[in-house]
Amino acid sequence: MIKEIISAYRREKHMEHKNNSGFTLVELVVVMVIVGILAS
Repeated sequence: MIKEIISAYRREKHMEHKNNSGFTLVELVVVMVIVGILAS
């Protein structure tokens, strides 16, 4: 599960070259999902 999230995150990050300032929407979603998994 986490490996799939990380691989998807890396794919999205690879495509988001233009926006390198601050968090992208994908990064925020990934962080929220990981925090949700850790909190449960």
